[in-house]
Amino acid sequence: MSACSRPKAAVTTLPKEWPTIVAQASVFGVMAIALFSAAGLAVGNALGGPDPDDRTVLALATATRHPGIAMAIAADMPDKQALLAAMLLVVIVGSVVADPYVKWRTRSHAMEAAARDPPRP
Repeated sequence: MSACSRPKAAVTTLPKEWPTIVAQASVFGVMAIALFSAAGLAVGNALGGPDPDDRTVLALATATRHPGIAMAIAADMPDKQALLAAMLLVVIVGSVVADPYVKWRTRSHAMEAAARDPPRP
């Protein structure tokens, strides 16, 4: 699957699975997913070492885990639709939680680069 077809697959899968996602989503479940993602971002950022880029990458990797492993496990599950909806819910909530972190790190990276390399007159 090419990189260009991946967003198309997500766009076509999400509307089909949306009723199942909404049916599975509870306030407690969404809050648990959000807290787990936020904790992953915090731990990854704290343990990422002195390089800001390494911290960002480790934080995002820790918060998102690897959905491919979940999909491989799900291939043998009897209720694939419910499991797919649950995985999509985790991806959606995790993305919403990670977005402010990514914006903060982008701003921080730009400020650090500007401080390192001031503009020349």
